[in-house]
Amino acid sequence: MSTAAPPSDLEAEAAVISSAMLSSDARDEALTLLRPEHFFADKHARVWETIVALTEAERKVDIVTISGHLKASGRLDQIGGTPYLAQLIDATPAVAHVEEHAQTVRDMWRRRQLIDACRAALSECNGTKSVEALVSDHAATLDGVLEARTLNTQTTLKSALRAEVEAYERRSRTTGYVPGIPTGIHELDRKIGGLGRGNLYIVAARPGAGKTGLAVTLARNVARGGFGVVFLSLEMPRDQLAQRAAAQEGGLDTKEINEGRLTAVNFAVYSSAIRKCAELPIVIDDDAKQTPASLRSATRRAVRRLQAEHDASRLGLIIVDYLQLMEDDGPSGRNRTREEEVRKMSTACRKLAKEFNVPVVALSQLNRAVESRPDKRPQLSDLRESGAIEQDAFGVLMLYRDDYYRKPSETPDGKAEILIRKLRQGGTTGTVECAFIGPSQAFADYQENFR
Repeated sequence: MSTAAPPSDLEAEAAVISSAMLSSDARDEALTLLRPEHFFADKHARVWETIVALTEAERKVDIVTISGHLKASGRLDQIGGTPYLAQLIDATPAVAHVEEHAQTVRDMWRRRQLIDACRAALSECNGTKSVEALVSDHAATLDGVLEARTLNTQTTLKSALRAEVEAYERRSRTTGYVPGIPTGIHELDRKIGGLGRGNLYIVAARPGAGKTGLAVTLARNVARGGFGVVFLSLEMPRDQLAQRAAAQEGGLDTKEINEGRLTAVNFAVYSSAIRKCAELPIVIDDDAKQTPASLRSATRRAVRRLQAEHDASRLGLIIVDYLQLMEDDGPSGRNRTREEEVRKMSTACRKLAKEFNVPVVALSQLNRAVESRPDKRPQLSDLRESGAIEQDAFGVLMLYRDDYYRKPSETPDGKAEILIRKLRQGGTTGTVECAFIGPSQAFADYQENFR
């Protein structure tokens, strides 16, 4: 293992401290970027800790107050006494460049954090933790190092309100403004305000009722809006999802596509639909053995692919199809109830939404209880292992179609209901009527299809 000295820039550290003692403006600028632990030299960290304390106490910050504070805490001699403070303040003034020097100090700290993270990962590779969990844990650490660029997280209420006024003006100028990521189903967007960033939404239905069809519809609509989509498919392989997307795009029958029975005209439509879908920023991961830990690493890989192949499309949606197919990544041999397993899986999806600051739509099965009731519209209690899922979800959407229960000899009406059974804030629960286009399994606006 390398014995090279850890990355550091002691001159930049001294320049920041010198600037902070000479100028209150420079000090305020540096305080938004640096904490004591960001300094490599322990004596610099102790001085900066003192500067922070004096600033928070609204006391003057100069060589006298700093030395007095350090002496009272028994640390003055540890940093080299008053002569060292004088040496710092006599250093070449860098007030005009304090932000640049502070960024240098912070960058050196990030490099040291990166080295520590790599060493920790290396030391755990011979342990018993699963590879998926190792990669996920340390990828999160590395991402944290990457994102740790600034501490400028504070704002005044005045500034926040100014930003809100500007945001309101944008909303007022836009007809049908949707605060979240638009689903493309306009009545649904009106009721729930689009899919909110950082939120987990559950889409639940009986097998074959159209969960995946709705998921593909959402993926296409969000991608058409210019957002990247990650589709984690634990059930349907990538070629079937691609076929479903093209069929929806062209309004074609998936059965005719599967059987190779498209007419010449419809084949031309299919070819055109394939070309259009190929341009959409959607990445499919059809690993059927996803675990709570592997979700994060799979999403990171997909985001990198989106950035490489689709002009750095901003991530707008993650879809997990479906929740109960996820595998438990806990220690083998441990007795865990199914509800405990599902709780871990739904919690992983909720954390995924927070970590990537995008909505996560996770599909879920319903239990058979709904089939025994005269009104077969599902309720929250019909969710399999419902407690954990309902608790973690920001919103729960359930699908119902009369056609699902019709006899084959009966004529389908092509209507569907999206039942908004739970929504934490900022929207309306209730029912959204929409069109279900059976041949392509697509969902669309009700008014456009049933005038």
